[in-house]
Order: sequence, then structure tokens, then C-alpha cells
Amino acid sequence: MTTARSTGSWGLLLILIGGCATPIRPSGGPVDSTPPRLLSSVPANGDVRVEAERVVLEFSEQLDESSASRAVAVAPTLDSPPQIRVRGRRLEIAFPDSLRPQTTYVISLSTELKDEHGVALQRPITMAFATGDVLDRGRIAGRLLNPASNSGVAGFQLFAYALPEAFGVLDSLTVPPDSVEALFSGPDARYRLPDPRTDAPTYSSEATGDGSFQFDYLWEGPYFVVALEDLNRNRRADDGERFAVSARPISVTFADSLAQTSVRSLELFVAAQDTTPPRLRRARPISNQRIALSFDEPVRLQSLSADEWSLTDSASGEAARLAAIYQLPHSPTEIMLLADDVLSPTAYLLSSANVVADSSGNTTPVFAHVKPSTSPDTVSVRFEGFLPASEPSDSVFLLRPDALPGVRFNEPVDSLAFQRRVIVSGPDGSLEYALRTEDGISYSLRLASAPRTFRVEVRMPDSTYTRRYAVPAADALGSISGFVVGHGERTVQVEAFPEGGPPFVASAEVDGTFVVRRLPPGSYRLRLFVDRNGNGRWDGGSLAPFAPPEPLQWLSAPISVRARWEHEIEEAVDFSSN
Repeated sequence: MTTARSTGSWGLLLILIGGCATPIRPSGGPVDSTPPRLLSSVPANGDVRVEAERVVLEFSEQLDESSASRAVAVAPTLDSPPQIRVRGRRLEIAFPDSLRPQTTYVISLSTELKDEHGVALQRPITMAFATGDVLDRGRIAGRLLNPASNSGVAGFQLFAYALPEAFGVLDSLTVPPDSVEALFSGPDARYRLPDPRTDAPTYSSEATGDGSFQFDYLWEGPYFVVALEDLNRNRRADDGERFAVSARPISVTFADSLAQTSVRSLELFVAAQDTTPPRLRRARPISNQRIALSFDEPVRLQSLSADEWSLTDSASGEAARLAAIYQLPHSPTEIMLLADDVLSPTAYLLSSANVVADSSGNTTPVFAHVKPSTSPDTVSVRFEGFLPASEPSDSVFLLRPDALPGVRFNEPVDSLAFQRRVIVSGPDGSLEYALRTEDGISYSLRLASAPRTFRVEVRMPDSTYTRRYAVPAADALGSISGFVVGHGERTVQVEAFPEGGPPFVASAEVDGTFVVRRLPPGSYRLRLFVDRNGNGRWDGGSLAPFAPPEPLQWLSAPISVRARWEHEIEEAVDFSSN
């Protein structure tokens, strides 16, 4: 039997449920994957003689308000930021101050803008109107590219900075690649560029899926264009964010008197600016002879000499001798130090000069206190494998024409012990070789005279390991030749990328001719760059102080190489416009 009290409680509960329920979309329907579309705007795109306090954009569906403020950019930059408001399908941009007369205003919406279901714009939207009689029609277009593959890079923000009219004469100047940086950097610089770390851009855009970007409705004049990863969307360059600038940083666009669109095309290659040296996190004792140094990023040793290091007993001041410095391939953030003798279990002061560097070449001194472990060092020399590394096989290993045979151990091996352990022999007997190592444990063997086939034996106490190598015959290889112009007096590096593996490398001669020799038959893509600093790798420059990237070009079509043939590229690779 139900009591009156229990019936009343159930009734009150039903009233509360009915009165407080929030209407929701029924589940089970199709997921919304359609991005919002711009249906109309007031003022309309392209309107002139506009006197407006706001812009109202109407979309095909309701918008997410939280994304709108990050997505909207107005150019030229207003003295006070606009007020952004979303009302269902309408996006309102209110101007706090009066608009400037005779000015073209550009409204840019990035792919940050989402609908109520979180579906973002597929491509950025740009619309413009003018307060005067004429709408500016200038345009800068281009692609943002990966320098290692020449493929498009999406998601970067593009910023254009309007420059004083004096910069416009640069387009008519013939400036050698060697002299570009001097125009913009140093005490004698003739031109000062905006600093993307602090200066607000005049116009903004965004790189789409294939890396394409464009700035529309620009006024006549010169511009400085920068691509920024802009992870925090603050429209400024921050440490650690990737960027891109053109090798010749001035892009000039003009709108002619007939209001026809004038287009300047750019290719920008993404770079990473790293000016922060690696930081030592920990000096960790492994045993009574071995110490591991851990850093906050991958590092490399610029010298393997133990003389570059100092290990001193803090109490007695007595110096301990180091036997070896090395790195393990599976621990790129660590450096290992091996003492020549057992260390006492007291505090030691460890130091070195700038022999530790990161991948960008930033070096750091090492200064640390460490107390060695009392555990005996039980590590013994162990053979880790042949180089180049490959799956185990009984067949002959065919070397690339530019590769050397090699071996790897778990710790450094002194040269006398190495010669006893590692034996190289050909059809006519033993072969002499020279050693080279960059990490202290991986050794390349340069043979004084390499036959077509030879054998490398590693004789360890418990076993002997053997690999047979073969060198490609000269008549099984081809080459690629060509010439470059407009590179000044700097070296041009030529890299032929096969379908797999690292590139084959050559340098152009002083007269601009080049030949990439000893190429196995196959398809190759060619990349060329002006190696201004002579370090053998492409450098992307810097933003502040400004330094242009090294001019870089990819040949548009792959090149097919055949045995015993030299493929000649008939058209010169021209760097004069970079």
C-alpha cells in the first residue's frame, strides 16, 4: 500500500526532472563533419566607401564562441583590439575607434574558427572593404615547404609586415647572395627589419594543407613576410617555435592603376631556431670507474679527447685520469666517462670546456660534482655488430659506393687492441685500414686499397664474428651533372636523394659545374643550396638578429640514373633571385 507521503515525494521528483531538464540532440544520429560556410557579410566583400562601426558575418551554422576571438584578425592593425561576439550563426566584429579614411581593411578568419560541434574551417577566410573609393588589390602568394622533402607544411601562421617605401628599391638592386645579410644586420646595415618577437604584423594568413598561403587586398609597397608555428597564437615569434623567411626577405607587391591584381610568389622553407645550449641535468655514478652525464636534449661530442676533461678529488685536489669519453647510440642525451683507474668514494669536481654540443651546434661547458659509486666496474668489451647495420644474413653485404664498412662495440677499444681484434682481408690476404669514430664506440674502417670483395673478422674471446662485403663495380654506376649560376663565391652543395637512405653529396666547382658520381641505378631527387657558412648542411637563418636562410632549390622532376651513363641537366640552376 502506497502512503500519501511517498506519493508526494515521487510527484515532486517528477516535477523537478521535468522542469530542470536541458534539451539535447537525440543520440544515434550522424556525426557533424561539415565545416561552417560563410554565407554573407555586412559590409559585403569588396564594398567601397564604407562607413561602419562593425562587420557582421553570417555562417551556415551556429559557431563556437570560444574559438572566435583566436580566429579573427583585422588589418591594418587597429589602435584598440576589436570586440568579437558570437550570436548563434552570426559573428560580429565591432571597431572601438573610427576607421581610417582611404584605407582597405582586411578581415581574416583562421582555421581556429569552429562550429558548435567543434568542426573547424577547412581553409582560412579573407574578406575586405574600403573606406575610400578604391579597394587595394595587391597579393603575395606562395608555399611553405619542408626543406628535407619539398612537401607542403600546413598549420603555420603567415605574417606580412609593411615596410617603409625606401625598401622598395631593393627589388631593382642586384645583390649577390654573399651580401644579403649585410643589408639587414650588423652595425653598417642599411635597412632595419621588424622584429617578429615584439612587433605586431600588418597582415596575417595561414598555410593550408599543401602549404599554400596568400595575402590579399594589400596596399602598394614593400613587405617582410614571415611564417611562424605560433603554438600559443600570440602573433609573435617565441623560443622553440619553428619559422620560415625568404632568402631575400623583401617581397614587394604593387596594385596598378587599373586595379588588376599583382602577385608576388614565394617559396619559404621551414627552419628551427635553437640558440639555447644543452643543460646538464645530472651526473650519475655507474660504478667506481664510470660516470654518466645526462642532458636535457640530445647531444654530441665535438672531441673524444680525454684531455678536454678534468676530474679532481675535491678533498685532496688530486686529479684522476680519464681513459675514454663515449656515447651509446640508444642514449642520445647521455655521455659516458670512463676513468683510467678506480675512483675513491669521495666527491669529485668534473669539468670540461665547450666539447658538448646539441644538434644546432650550441655548445655548453660542463661543471658538476659527483661521488663515484663503490660498486666495481664489471663492464667488459663486447662486440655489438657490424656497420652499416642490417638484418643477419649469410649473403655478401653490398656497400653503397660512398659508404665504409664498420664495427661497433659497447665501450671504447684502444687502437692496439682494436688491430688485434678486427682483421680485414681480401682475396690476396690482409688489408690495412684506418679508424674513424664520432661517438667512441662505432668505428668506420677506411681501407688503403679496397678490392671488389673483402671480409671483416672480429675476434672476441668467446667467438669470431664475420661479415663479407662487396663494393659496386664502376661500370654498374652512373652520375648526374649540371651547373649553377648566381651563387656568388660561395660553395653550392648538391644532394642526390635516392628512393631510400641518405643523399649522395657533391660540391659545385668554382665555375658552377658539378657532378654527383658513383650513383647506383635508380630514381633521384636533387636538392641544391648555397652553403654560406661552409658547414655542409642547410641553415634556415634567424629572425632576430635577422639572417637570411641559405638559398635552397629542389629540382622539380626526379632524375633517372642508369649504369655507365652520365645524366646531364641542361638548364642551369639559378640562385640569383634568392
